[in-house]
Amino acid sequence: MADVSRRGFLFGLASLATLAACGTGDDPAGGSGEKAAVQELTMGISNLPTSLDPMAVLGGNPRRYDIFDALFDLDPGKATILPMLATAWEQVSPTSLKITLRTDAKFHNGAAMTSADVVFSLKRAATSTLATASLMTSMADVTAGDASTVTVTMKSADALFLKKLARVAILPEQYFTGLGADEKTRAAAFADKPIGTGPYKLASHDTTQWVLTKFDDGWRKGTLTKVTIRSMTDAASQVAAFTSGQVQYINLVPLAQLAAIKSGGGNVVTYTGGNNLGAFLDTIDYSGNPKSGPMGKKEVRQALNYAIDKQTLIKNVLQGQTEGGNGQLATPGAVGYDESLQDYPYDAAKAESLLDAAGYPKGPDGTRFTITMASAFASPGSVRRLIGEYVQNQLGKVGVKVQYTAMTDTTLQTDMFYARKARADIFHYGLFTRPYLEPLGAFAWFIGSSATRHYSNPEFDALYKQALTELDDAKRGALSKQLAQIMHDDAPFLFLTQDVWIDAGSKKLAGMIKSEVETDQYLDKLYLTA
Repeated sequence: MADVSRRGFLFGLASLATLAACGTGDDPAGGSGEKAAVQELTMGISNLPTSLDPMAVLGGNPRRYDIFDALFDLDPGKATILPMLATAWEQVSPTSLKITLRTDAKFHNGAAMTSADVVFSLKRAATSTLATASLMTSMADVTAGDASTVTVTMKSADALFLKKLARVAILPEQYFTGLGADEKTRAAAFADKPIGTGPYKLASHDTTQWVLTKFDDGWRKGTLTKVTIRSMTDAASQVAAFTSGQVQYINLVPLAQLAAIKSGGGNVVTYTGGNNLGAFLDTIDYSGNPKSGPMGKKEVRQALNYAIDKQTLIKNVLQGQTEGGNGQLATPGAVGYDESLQDYPYDAAKAESLLDAAGYPKGPDGTRFTITMASAFASPGSVRRLIGEYVQNQLGKVGVKVQYTAMTDTTLQTDMFYARKARADIFHYGLFTRPYLEPLGAFAWFIGSSATRHYSNPEFDALYKQALTELDDAKRGALSKQLAQIMHDDAPFLFLTQDVWIDAGSKKLAGMIKSEVETDQYLDKLYLTA
């Protein structure tokens, strides 16, 4: 691994300079135009995180609307590593990583960020009760060399560890530990008044909105002086607020409103890659035991996959705005994507045959059995609800009655994902293959040791462990393809379509980018034109 530090550092600086100058990927709003005198942006967001503690919830970007920074960032177009709070890194050995830190980063209270904060943050991120623990399982220890270097030692090699660190925010040790006598008290106090090193600091918050103001002493500089982020889980409410000018950015554009927003001059970003809009078909219960009843049978899960006419779903329901799920979690072009793997074709007769063979013939009323299904982020008219209702209708045609629930409660759907609340038989949450752009990040939810309790298969677990420690892309890709084949055949997932996530910005909002890594915008790249 010759000169990893220097090569990574120089490439990262060049990439970061490009990103800072004009953004990476598509820039629907353009990068030109005279800046407006007032730089106050209001956003309507469907998925405002349930906690301001960036380690408590993994949904969304760890920057948490640019309040925080991580050691690394990911290039929005290629998902390659970029420096952030780290300026250089060296893979000393497969199980040892030396990281050099910025010396000009300050927390919002004015304290300089040092290696002590990084050691504290990575160790806290590994705490079993936090969502970030799933990212840190391969880390054995982290120690400070001096004020600007840390060394991470690993239990075993982890091919994705740098990308995982791009999801871990760096927190201020002294500020955090001074918030109370025990971890529970400190965590609650920090979630109420968090500080980071990002270009925006929290001014106020409640359950309905966050208000951010520009942090002038940060190493990253923003133009917006105030950002108000409103929680709007209903797509119709977002569109109404957008068209009336109450908000200048929304992230839940219904397909029915897409043409109108474009004709009105709105700048649209449509995300398709990196998020699979399929659904979990859990094979185990909360105790980790095999599920009883229909969902515990592979033939039933396969039948559900055959019963969905995905081409009609994409063409007619989703207006051709996306592609099929290809029977796997990987995004086309990613490490581990298997071009030879065939999606489940629409075959209602085969679905019915499999259901018969599984011991579930049709009853006198044409029903074989009844199951539940819930879609997250499923406000009226949303893509998620359109898909959920379509699946309900399709399964009914083969005798599977589906009791369908469209969810908009962010806390409840997050609790369901993390197995804190009981899930429906079909849990239509969607599954990011971001920020990795390879399927290992998503496969993590299906290993038997995952606290989310979706699937258990010793062969799958062994291959996953082997792939995760394989640093060679080609070899890791081959192992990922084997994992994809097992998932395809065992069907613990309902393979449907790739993402259809549509954001819109005002025609006066410049600096928007389309990222293949996260659906969040960089607030420090946004500005309003006159």
